[in-house]
Amino acid sequence: MSKRVTSAARYMLALNDCRVFDRHQRHATFVVGQYLCTTCGASFYCPGCTLSIPKNARARLCPEHHAEQEARDEQARRHRHEQQQQSSQPSIQKGVPS
Repeated sequence: MSKRVTSAARYMLALNDCRVFDRHQRHATFVVGQYLCTTCGASFYCPGCTLSIPKNARARLCPEHHAEQEARDEQARRHRHEQQQQSSQPSIQKGVPS
C-alpha cells in the first residue's frame, strides 16, 4: 500500500469521526477561546473563555472549563446520592406510640 493511499484512508477515518461521532481534532487558533477542527474545518468556541460568539461556531468547552464542569457534575451526583440515601432511611420518631 502506498503512503498516499494510507494518508487518504486516515483522512477518511478522521472525517468519519467528525461527521458520525462528533469527535473533532480541535486545535487552538490565535483568538482566545476559539478552536478549529483540522480535519473538517468546523469552528468551535468556549463559552467560558470568550464572550463573543463567532459566526457559525459551535459551543464546546475548552479542556480547562470542561474539567471544571466535570468536577461540578461529580459534586452534584454525590450530593443527589447522599440525599437519596437519607430519604430512603426510615425515620425514627421518639415518643410516638406504635
